Amino acid sequence: MILLSQGSTVFADGSLEMTEPNTKHAFHQIQTHDHYIKATLANGNNLFWEPFGSDLGSNLSDTQSLTASFGARVALSNDGTIRAWGEPDFGGTTPELQNALQEKKVLAIASTGYAFAARLEDGSLFCWGEELCGGITPDFHNDLQGKKVTAIASSGGAFAAILEDNSLFCWGDQQLGGLTPELNGKKVKSIASNYYAFAAKLEDGSLVCWGLKEGGGSTPDFQNDLQGKKVCSIASTRCAFAAILEDGSLFCWGYKASGGSTPDFPKDLKGKKVSSIVSTRCAFAAILEDGSLFCWGDKESGGVTPKLPLYPAAKKILSLVSTSGAFTVVFANGTHISWGDPTCGCIHPNATEVLALDVWRIRSITSTDFAFFALLDDGSLFAWGELFNDDSASAEKHLARPFLNNPSSGQTVTSLGSAHY
Repeated sequence: MILLSQGSTVFADGSLEMTEPNTKHAFHQIQTHDHYIKATLANGNNLFWEPFGSDLGSNLSDTQSLTASFGARVALSNDGTIRAWGEPDFGGTTPELQNALQEKKVLAIASTGYAFAARLEDGSLFCWGEELCGGITPDFHNDLQGKKVTAIASSGGAFAAILEDNSLFCWGDQQLGGLTPELNGKKVKSIASNYYAFAAKLEDGSLVCWGLKEGGGSTPDFQNDLQGKKVCSIASTRCAFAAILEDGSLFCWGYKASGGSTPDFPKDLKGKKVSSIVSTRCAFAAILEDGSLFCWGDKESGGVTPKLPLYPAAKKILSLVSTSGAFTVVFANGTHISWGDPTCGCIHPNATEVLALDVWRIRSITSTDFAFFALLDDGSLFAWGELFNDDSASAEKHLARPFLNNPSSGQTVTSLGSAHY
């Protein structure tokens, strides 16, 4: 089963667990920035698209990742060098950038939306952009106490770094999580974030949260809120978190209207374990152990459970994917259901047959903030939703517009992914 949503969780070893096909719980680190689409071609080159479908050009073919703030972009090349462009106040091109790195290779880049943080090969950091939102580089010896950084997470205005001893160091806007929390000697396993707060899973299965209280920055009590149950995974919307506990139950906190209130399951779903969670900006969708679906949060963002087809073959979910405001579930028999915001890829009911014609050929599926993208078995792409920044355009108008549809031209796609700005 394919489970794709808008982010990932950063782990202590620097790895990211995306919602790829697996049997694990889904982890998420959601940001408010748009997505880009990265397609790896058969010839080894990469292509990138903007959120609304614009090709960013062949000059990024050697780029392994693209990160952006609200006004600038940074491309990380395969050789560990970076190139920045855009507005200087948001971390765009500066003549001092490459000199400041002193020829050190960059391993990963994170963004708050106003500033960037690069993790370097020697375990140090380099930051630039708006200083109040994380653009000041922490001192390796004083701030980090000589400890190497293994991973970086970000909120809308702050960064959180996991150090080599699994401790934390945070900087940036303190209201959005820029103040390092007290861990009482416990080690951090992973960090999830939303725009306003961070939530770290500790080695004993408990949580520590920091940032804006209303956005999920208040730590749930382990004995009372979590009832002594260990946290397995954390998902997030823009301003709420949802944790899957060790017994498959849920606990949610943060802004209630965005999914931050633990839902009361209907009678026929009570007692069933949650297997995974996918999120939009303000709603969650959970797949339960029996394959059933349950949604909560903002109604307009997909927080209402759709009515599933009655025939048994359709109840086996092949994939569940989200944009910023809509969910799409594709069933094993080739049918699908979309719900949520029509401007974010929720397909018009009259367009159902268009998607169903190609669903058997889907190898993988991903999304941007406003559209869904499917990689088909012939290496072409199939997309639906709002692909262009055109207020007069409808989702139905741009349904099923492929970006690559001629595999014989050498433009065959071998893998497809998306990531956050």
